[in-house]
Amino acid sequence: MGKKILFTSILWFIFMVNIALCMTDSASENNPAALTGDIDSLIQALKEGNPAKATNTSTVNMLGMVQTTEIFLETKDIKSGKCTLYIRTEKNDLKLSDAMIKRMKEKGATQAQIDEKEQAARERAKSAEGQYGTGVFKTSELVSILEKWKMGKFSTRDWKAAEQKSGPMFE
Repeated sequence: MGKKILFTSILWFIFMVNIALCMTDSASENNPAALTGDIDSLIQALKEGNPAKATNTSTVNMLGMVQTTEIFLETKDIKSGKCTLYIRTEKNDLKLSDAMIKRMKEKGATQAQIDEKEQAARERAKSAEGQYGTGVFKTSELVSILEKWKMGKFSTRDWKAAEQKSGPMFE
């Protein structure tokens, strides 16, 4: 159970890094309120009481693992000073960095052992695909959280601001 919690925490951290640093969204052609570029657009839409959607793909090298993640975000049900944030992991891939492979070889690992560890890590990363979560926030609190994320200040504690949260991402 402890490994699952640690892995989930690492994935959440990487997700937060992705949101804060690398927002490169794709707008929906059928939804003029969809984001077209950055977290500022999401914040602005929330401030104006408008829903927004974004797809973010980014790559992060953390602890010798290179993770590429595609996340879908949607803000909706914006009324009475509250809103819902929906997050879903669309794609998630993980590979060992060249530096990590070099260190492993220097410590005596064979290529077969390295390949086995990388495959196991990829399978764990793939298990996050389709994971989703929904949180209901006071709109002003979500705006504050997104503004912190934009500055690179992110934490799993941000979800404590949610009045309700649900979904496999938070189990």
